[in-house]
Amino acid sequence: TPNANAELVTPNTTTEDANPDDVSSSDSSTVDAPKRHTVTWQTQKGGGTDGTTDHTDNNISFHVYEGETLRTAALRRNVVSPHNGRANLINCRGLGTCGTCAVEIISQGSSDDDDGVANGGGRRGGSGDVAAVDPPERNTVEKLRLNFPPHNFHDNAEKLRLACQIQVRGDITVVKHTGFWGQKEEVEGSPSVPTRPFGELEYLLDGKSPPEKYRTNKKKPE
Repeated sequence: TPNANAELVTPNTTTEDANPDDVSSSDSSTVDAPKRHTVTWQTQKGGGTDGTTDHTDNNISFHVYEGETLRTAALRRNVVSPHNGRANLINCRGLGTCGTCAVEIISQGSSDDDDGVANGGGRRGGSGDVAAVDPPERNTVEKLRLNFPPHNFHDNAEKLRLACQIQVRGDITVVKHTGFWGQKEEVEGSPSVPTRPFGELEYLLDGKSPPEKYRTNKKKPE
């Protein structure tokens, strides 16, 4: 069952950061939280793969922190999984060797703190022309995995990225395709619900994402 307390953002609504461990805001020694971005997980019934937003009832949107990997962010919020079906249990836990977290990034927009818009080069306009995902193109791990079966057997192979290798740097829209490895052309009718059989160990190997319990008013270490 999806986590009822997750930072879920439905269309046309937003939520504030939940900071149960905040210290007094009067403390002058604080650490600012990273910027937040919005990930929209699009389904077959939630607008299609052409980027339209006419029917968004079945899309899931949630906030992620700057620099979180897409796989870790989705599993932490416990509202949608980058893995289909049994791949929730049978996967490499973010090493990039299994390929089951393959997704398509179909649009990249501006972040909450940037008025830029996406362009065809996989970057969003605005200050510094910052990439909405990092790296903006496949890294070595992705090339090694996605250029081999079963992903390379399908027409949409060149569009796929590995969610465990992507750090979110701006607002993005994600499509998860069908198949155990997410490798087929069809789009999932509804989001896969994460099971996280190993709890926080699911993303233990992720050394890129900011801490899960980030506090906006966390005291700086002395």
